[in-house]
Amino acid sequence: MDKATEKSVTSQSGTAVSRRDFLKVAGLTLAGLATGLLIPDSSGNTLAGNLGTRLIADFFAQKNNNDADETLRLIQRETGESYNSNHRPYLEILIEGVDEFRLKNPTIPIIWNKSPLYVGDYKTISLLTKPIEEREIHFYPERDKFVGKNLLECIKNVIDGGDPSVPYSVFYNRLPEEIQNVINTVNTNMAAFPGTELYVNFYPKLGNVFSHEDVTEYYEQIKRDIENIYTLQNRQEPLSLSRLIVYFLEKNNGKLHPALGDMAGFSKYLIRGDDTDEGVVQIEWYRSHIQDQIIKNFSLNKIGPIDNLKGSSLINSVKSIWGLLYHAPSLVYLLSYMSPDLIRLATIYEYVSHGHEAGGYKLKVDTEFMNGLDRVDTYLQSFH
Repeated sequence: MDKATEKSVTSQSGTAVSRRDFLKVAGLTLAGLATGLLIPDSSGNTLAGNLGTRLIADFFAQKNNNDADETLRLIQRETGESYNSNHRPYLEILIEGVDEFRLKNPTIPIIWNKSPLYVGDYKTISLLTKPIEEREIHFYPERDKFVGKNLLECIKNVIDGGDPSVPYSVFYNRLPEEIQNVINTVNTNMAAFPGTELYVNFYPKLGNVFSHEDVTEYYEQIKRDIENIYTLQNRQEPLSLSRLIVYFLEKNNGKLHPALGDMAGFSKYLIRGDDTDEGVVQIEWYRSHIQDQIIKNFSLNKIGPIDNLKGSSLINSVKSIWGLLYHAPSLVYLLSYMSPDLIRLATIYEYVSHGHEAGGYKLKVDTEFMNGLDRVDTYLQSFH
C-alpha cells in the first residue's frame, strides 16, 4: 500500500497508527490473549487485552469518521455551539452520585454484584480461540470459508471489510444464555433489564415490551418521582445524572446493579419507548428534566423540539443520537456481566452488523465512552 494513501487511526494514547501497524498490534495483542501469555488482573481481565480492544474500537470509529464529521456539522449548525459545558466523564458522575447517596443514607451500604456467569477476559480465551465448527454455522451458505478458523482470525477479517454476521453469531452463541439475554435486552427495544424490580416481578409475563401496562406504570411512576424532585428543588435547569443515580440507588436500597438497570431502562423507555408522536413527547420530557452530560460536542438539551427541526436528515440524526443517553448507563450496567473488553467487542459487532442513522457519530461517542469503562469497572469492584 502506498505510504501516502495509507489510512491511519489514532489510538487511545493519541498516537497515529497506520492500518498495517494496527493489524500487527491488534494481532499480537489478541494472540497474546489466545496463548494465555497476558496475565489477568484480580478481576480476571487482561490489561494488554484492554489495549487491543480499544485499538479495534478506535479503528472502526475512524473508518466512519467522515460520516461522524458530517453529522456533527449538521447538528452544531442547529445548536450554534461546539462544546457541551455540562459534559463530564461518567466515572465522575458515578462517584458524585454514590458519594451524595452515602451522605444522605450513611447506614445503607453500596453493593455491586457480578453475575455468577460473569465472562471476564481470561474466560474468553477458549471463546475466541476455539476453531469454528460446522454445526455452529450450518445455516450459512459459505460456511467453508469459516470452518476451522477461530474468532480472532474472523475479527481481523471483519477489520478488512469482511462479513461480520458469522463471527458475531458464533461469538454470541458461545456466551452463556443469561449473558445472551442481557445483550439482547440492551441491543433491542426491550424494556425490563435483568436484575431490576420490573424484571424480577413481571418478566416473562410482560413480554418485555414497552407497551405492556406493567412496564408503562413502572416507568411512569419513576417519571412522577423525578418530576417531584424537580419541583421540590425549584429547578430552573434539568437534573444532573448524578442526582438521578442518587434516586435510583435509593429506590434499590444501595444496590448498584439494579439501580443502573433501572436508570438504563427508564432512559430507554423515554427515548425509544414509542416511535410515534408520543415518543417525541417523551424525549421532550427528558430534554427539559434531565441534563445531557454524555455528548461533548453539543448538548441535546439545547436542540429544540424535534417537531420543529427542518430537514429529514437533521430530524433522523437527532432522533438517533438521543439513543446515546441510554447507551451510557446500559454499557455500565453490562459490567456486571462481562469485562470491558467483551463489551467493546459486542458493541462494535452491533454497529458493524446493523445500520444506524448517524451511526458514525454514535460509534465515535460510544467508543470514547467505552474506552473509559476500565476505570469505571475498577471503581465498581470496590463495592463488590
